[in-house]
Amino acid sequence: DGGMSTAILVLAATAGPLPALRLFRPTPQGVDAYVQKQEKTFNYDKRGCIEEYLRSGHVPEGYTLADAHAIAGSGRRTYSSVVSALNSGRLLRGCKWAFIHFHGQPRVGTSLATVVHCYRVAWCLNPCCVLNVGSGPKRSILAYGTLRGHLLAGEEAFAVNIDDDETVHVQVISISRGEGLVGKFALPLIAPIRSAFLGEAVQRLANEAL
Repeated sequence: DGGMSTAILVLAATAGPLPALRLFRPTPQGVDAYVQKQEKTFNYDKRGCIEEYLRSGHVPEGYTLADAHAIAGSGRRTYSSVVSALNSGRLLRGCKWAFIHFHGQPRVGTSLATVVHCYRVAWCLNPCCVLNVGSGPKRSILAYGTLRGHLLAGEEAFAVNIDDDETVHVQVISISRGEGLVGKFALPLIAPIRSAFLGEAVQRLANEAL
């Protein structure tokens, strides 16, 4: 009846997205096909939250912060080589259980997917869109936000900094919350994967140093 139909529609709207799962590791062509089908509709309203965090240390209410840090080495050559990898999207290179695939050269508006083999059961594709690509003499960053269809809502960023003593630091930052009932319910399972992803990602980028 009408009441039952309304209840089903409300449940579907609040449940949030179901994950895009694959039994086998997706090919680049398969990820491209998936990304192209996704609407560029962000699933959160705190855009720029990572830039705000880097400026002030503020994390929006209801969101959680996770990050990982590594030292890539020292010197301008090291900084330049890591930034080159960052700007070209060479992230998580060589990782067997996760990768990031950009649909084109990383620039503002480029679609991408983070792809993770979850608990060795299935590969999960997570749609995102680049928000910021910035390179400077002391600091460079690549940040992206989650799109509708992602179980998390928020942003991730890769940042590279060189200190006055020429130590090169690499940081990967995530500010997010569970999206919809499914995302919130699954968050205890997602959180360990996110931590492992950040740790792997920061080390892989640091390894890009010459």
